Amino acid sequence: MATGALEEHCAGEWGREVLPGEARAFGPDYAHDVQNVSLGPAISIHAYSPPLDEMNEYELEGNELIPRDRVERAADRLDEEWRVERRTPVDAKGGLSIEQVLSAARARLRRYSPHEAYDAMVERGAILVDIRPEGQRAIEGSIAGALVVERNVLEWRFDPTSSARLPVATDHDLQVIVFCSEGYTSSLAAAALQDLGLWRATDMVGGFDAWRAMGLPIVLPSKAS
Repeated sequence: MATGALEEHCAGEWGREVLPGEARAFGPDYAHDVQNVSLGPAISIHAYSPPLDEMNEYELEGNELIPRDRVERAADRLDEEWRVERRTPVDAKGGLSIEQVLSAARARLRRYSPHEAYDAMVERGAILVDIRPEGQRAIEGSIAGALVVERNVLEWRFDPTSSARLPVATDHDLQVIVFCSEGYTSSLAAAALQDLGLWRATDMVGGFDAWRAMGLPIVLPSKAS
């Protein structure tokens, strides 16, 4: 690694950050996904011996590495579906379904598993944002260290240009990981933050329910007296 920082993911393993000056060595049939997690460009130098005849490219989807050509074909199909929808008058079909809106939002996100979200919060200072209503938090519990910002005010709190922004919302490079109860509303919310220019915004797969099921630390709801 020459400059910047990369995060490496292998199927079934947690992410590992590669910092400047670090070297990684691996043998044949090694498959991984790397993403730039620095604020600026990241430069890595690769040397292969013997020289490669062919390199297959993959992208991380959940805990699985998917061949990039398959991802690109799926993206092309999604794009074509959107083109067809845009050619169809809204009053003839009633607009897009919520499933179409959700799929389009998630196509823009590199969603985090609960373990990845925990590591990002603890090790890299990512902001975990709980958008569940107060009633749900009172029943389900909460995540220690998560920032509570209910969905109806989320954009105003994180837009760096908003007069109602939170003190932490100082620029568009902020890493925000949104979660709800099950990971549906959070995808739409994260896409809305990206629309504001927060390009690192994403959400947590499975939401609070998945976090709790994996045994990650939670704060139990207080019992009524």
